[in-house]
Amino acid sequence: MNYTISNDNELKIDLNLNGNRLKIAGNNHFDIIRQLLIICDEAFFVSPFLYENFDNFFQGLTLNNVKIELITTCAPRGTEQLKKPFSLKSFGEVVERCTGQWPSIGIDQVLHSKVYIFLKDKKPFAGIVTSANLTDSGLKNNHETGVVLFD
Repeated sequence: MNYTISNDNELKIDLNLNGNRLKIAGNNHFDIIRQLLIICDEAFFVSPFLYENFDNFFQGLTLNNVKIELITTCAPRGTEQLKKPFSLKSFGEVVERCTGQWPSIGIDQVLHSKVYIFLKDKKPFAGIVTSANLTDSGLKNNHETGVVLFD
């Protein structure tokens, strides 16, 4: 099953995961990603741009023992080299607070992709390929569009 996701249309998904029927609904990438995070035991985020502070993104989520991995950029030029280390620190600290473990963080200097993959029992069950960066603007406000894949 494939669904189109955008930040201005409601998305309703009925998901059958290992015999469990789950309902996922939201009006933007933010809502859908957070709901998939609650279901998964592993998540893989790929985004060149990040929240400066991840407190609001993970607020209220208890993700005991969920393994989270991030791939992003950290350009050695301009303001990114000054801001990105604080963003990465925030990501690591907030993920560790929610999951009990420090996330894996990788750097790819030529990254442009925005991909969010969710696994349960070591198997991918959902993925989002989108134009939305891991920022408030990307996940909530901008006119971003992508595809949610379940297989």
